Amino acid sequence: MNKLIGIVMLLFASILVNGQSINKNEYVGTWNAVIKDTPNGDSKLDVKILNKDGKLLGTVTSEEDGTVEIKKIEVNEKSITISFKHGWFTVSLEMEKTDKNHCKCRLADRYNGIASRKIS
Repeated sequence: MNKLIGIVMLLFASILVNGQSINKNEYVGTWNAVIKDTPNGDSKLDVKILNKDGKLLGTVTSEEDGTVEIKKIEVNEKSITISFKHGWFTVSLEMEKTDKNHCKCRLADRYNGIASRKIS
């Protein structure tokens, strides 16, 4: 019985790990985001996410800050959250896919927006 439980747990862990790596790569690419109604009006962000050796990393480009590196990327079941430096602060941008090439976004847990994948 213990062997059966061990095999089932191993199988479950394998499925979980494979599911996460697929989820990570769904966001790889360049995204054009528009965040609505910030204190400075609508804000445009270019978010570039790369998978380098199994680790997600990238940059965010805006008119205010130029290009800054993403400090942290968290992937969960429904969305990806990236943290980056904006002015004096570190802010987070949550992106939740609505389809293969579009996301709804939330910046700093306050401002809503949309993003579309840049297709070359």
